[in-house]
This record gives sequence, structure tokens and C-alpha cells, in this order.
Amino acid sequence: MQTTQELPQTERFHSLDALRGFALLLGVFFHAAESFCPERLSWAVLDKNTHWIADWFQFLSHSFRMELFFLIAGFFAHLVYHRAGARHFILNRLSRIFLPFMMGWLILFPVLSWIWISGFAQAGRLSDMGIPEEFHSMPAWKLTIGALMQKDFWIENFSLMHLWFLHQLLVIYGVILVARALVSSTAGRSFNHRLRRAADNGFAMLFNARFGWLVLVVVTVPILWTMNEWTVDTPNESLIPHLPTTLLYGLFFLVGWMLHRNTGLLGKLKCASSGFFLVGLGIGLSFLVYFLNDALVLLGLVSLKGELYKHVYQLAYVTMMWAFVIGTITLFQRFAQTRSAFWKYIADASYWIYLVHLVVVVPVQIAIAEQPWPAALKYFIILAVSLPILFASYHLFVRSTIIGKWLNGKKHASPKRQPLKPVPNFN
Repeated sequence: MQTTQELPQTERFHSLDALRGFALLLGVFFHAAESFCPERLSWAVLDKNTHWIADWFQFLSHSFRMELFFLIAGFFAHLVYHRAGARHFILNRLSRIFLPFMMGWLILFPVLSWIWISGFAQAGRLSDMGIPEEFHSMPAWKLTIGALMQKDFWIENFSLMHLWFLHQLLVIYGVILVARALVSSTAGRSFNHRLRRAADNGFAMLFNARFGWLVLVVVTVPILWTMNEWTVDTPNESLIPHLPTTLLYGLFFLVGWMLHRNTGLLGKLKCASSGFFLVGLGIGLSFLVYFLNDALVLLGLVSLKGELYKHVYQLAYVTMMWAFVIGTITLFQRFAQTRSAFWKYIADASYWIYLVHLVVVVPVQIAIAEQPWPAALKYFIILAVSLPILFASYHLFVRSTIIGKWLNGKKHASPKRQPLKPVPNFN
């Protein structure tokens, strides 16, 4: 039976590093598609050429992207805790999570407010933001300054934006630390040892079973019953933790935490055929779930829609969620397990890029929203303009600076500052 492993200090998990970068960069592609989703009036701009494929792509990626991220976050959280202890873990998380969250929100909320006001002004929808009609002719920057000086604007339009995942991480870290402290202080060492061993053995049995991941599906479905939406809520409207999403992401975080306690199980996730099957299953289920409502209407079976229909829908959705999560981990374990300069760079850059990407992506969306070009061409333009700018900003202003140290735990040497290799003297 697989139990907790002591890891050497130099152990690296290149596949999960790469997968973390993939999950964060997928967020750029996700938000780049937002303006093309039909009736997505909450976004800064609604493109004149919307398409259902954009909505389906968001539906698909939303089903697993952040769940995958929180699983990986749990894995690396235990890695840091295991190697350096609670004190270093807390200091590390304050630097790499809390500080970017606070600084990012203080800087990005005013900037994104200006971008959103610009988009709503272009669409003639400033009234939807609570801005009186007599001010609609003012420049967006003046409207933004005026709005930010109004208490009601902050109350009615407060948002954690896309930084909600950092807030959620901090909440989960707090729960984990408190839970560990309570167990350690109220139970003896012998009981703690037996408890951890039982947890490790149970987790190993789950992963060793061919369809053990379906147990995780069964555990996850009831959590979705508590959501406001039929899928997964986005907890970005308040600093007060949203219990259903905290439970969901906490579950994935815990799976990642346990996976690092049992790293030998990663060796079970290397079969390419299994990975492709699970991802294929996820894609198939995404079409089924996405079009299920339309199919019932088309077949004249609307009467079937009810509480049972909701449960079937959510069961399929959660199955899709876990299929994608396990499938992508398996494929990255199979094809990205060795050190790769490309994936290492992606992993390092992805955090910064995800934090700031809306500042670049959304203005491009606004700029081309009224053009008569096909949605696919516009989507390509948004990515072709945004991604080079985002990567360049990381390389020039983050990678070798104090910002890079905050985000990634270290800053890389600037190419200009690297010492020249000595020239051999053959005399």
C-alpha cells in the first residue's frame, strides 16, 4: 500500500509545473472568448458577431480549469509545508499570494473600472452601471475618477474580479492551518500518525482502483446542489467566503495535498490512452450537457425538466469536470514529465500574465467589437495582439525584478547582467 513518501529537497515535478502554467494561460483564452458569448451583458463589451462556440468553449473550460488549478495548488502547498514547516509556509504564501492579491486589487480595480466604463460607454449602456444620463457625454477617464469617488459605486460595483482565486486560496490555507493545529493540539502523536496513515491508505486505494475517480464524482455532486447556479458559482462579489465554492475548491485542494503526500501515485497517471480517453469523455460530455436543454425542447420533453433533470445535469457536469482534471494530469505526466525550458518559462510567466491579462485583452476586444469581421478572426486578433504584449511585459519588467521574486519565489538574472564566460587562453 502506498504511504507518505519523504521527498529529497531537490525533487521537482515538471509536469505539474507545466500544468499549472497551462491552467492559468487557459484563463487568457477563456476571457478572450467572453465578448463573443451571446447575451453576455456583464462583460465590458459584447461583440456584434457572437457565436455559440465561444459560449461552449467557456462552458467546457469553466468546468475544470480552476478545479485543476486548486488541485495543483494543494499539491505544491503541501510540498512547501513538508519541506520547510508552518512558519516558512505562512511567510511564503503571504509573499506569493496575499501580497499579489492586495496590490493587484488596489491597482487593477480602478484600471479595470475605467476599461469597463469605456466599454459600456461605447455600447451606450452607462446607465447599467448606475451612472446618471447627464454624465454620459463625459470622457471615460473623467467618469471613472468621478465614479471611484462615490461610495455607492464601490458598494454596487465591488468585485474581486479575476483575483477571486487568490482570495479563495487564502481562505483554504487558513482552514488547512487551523485544522492541522487543532488536530495536533487535541490528539496524541500516536493518534495523529494512525489518522494520517489511514488517510494515505484510503487515498492510495482510491487512486489504485481503475474507476476510483468516480468516487470523487459522487462526493462532488452534492456540493453542486448547494450552488446558486447549476454549475459552479464565481465567488467574486464579496470578501466573505462563499461556502459552496470553498467546499468545492477545498476538495480539489485536499486531493492535491494528499497527492503530494503520496507522490508514488503520480506514476499511475502516465497512460496516454487513458488520458486521451478521459479528455475525450470530457469533450463528449461537454456537448451533451451544453445542448441537453435544447435537445429536450426539440424532442418535446420539456416536462422532464425539474429537480431530477437538474441532478442528472449536475452528475454529467461533475463527471466531465473530473474526467478533464484526471485526463489532463495524465497527459502532462506522460508528455511533459522531463524538464523543458519552454514549459518552465510558461510556468514562470503564467502567474503574472493571468494577473494582468484583462488590462490588455479587454481593450482589444473593445477596439474591434464593431468591426464586421468573423468572430473567429477577431478572436485570433485578440490573442495575436495580447499574448506577445503579455509575455514581453513579463520578460522585461517582471522576470528579473522584485516582482518576479514576489510571484515566483525568486528572480531570474537579467540577460544583460549575466557575467561573460572567460575566454580560454591558449598561449
